[in-house]
Amino acid sequence: SEETGHRHYYTKKNTMNTPDKLRLKKYDPVARKHVWYTETKKSLGRNEVKK
Repeated sequence: SEETGHRHYYTKKNTMNTPDKLRLKKYDPVARKHVWYTETKKSLGRNEVKK
């Protein structure tokens, strides 16, 4: 997450429809609340969503 640096969620996206970075509000078990996760890089065809 942007707050704690926790990296956990993977997702796929269609780059033709969404060329911008993904920004998802997901549960962060470290902070124990819902926080924003931002896409940073692709890893094996998946978009890694992290800090």
